[in-house]
Amino acid sequence: MALIKSFEHRSGSIGFQSEVECGYRWSQDEDHRILVLESYGSKQRENVGKPSQSLHIDRDAAVRLVAILKEAFPGL
Repeated sequence: MALIKSFEHRSGSIGFQSEVECGYRWSQDEDHRILVLESYGSKQRENVGKPSQSLHIDRDAAVRLVAILKEAFPGL
């Protein structure tokens, strides 16, 4: 689990090895809401259905992520 505190643009080629499912959920306490994105790995994975990566996004990171998405996908 990792709470995203900042984003940094990096250059270089982008490739992917396989397509995976991504689940999401959120949790809220009195003061904070956290969005959790979990990737589940490929179907060939030993533990199918178990999250392989988990990213936690708070409001500040969500605001920045929305701006990044709009920059990456103009007209979104």
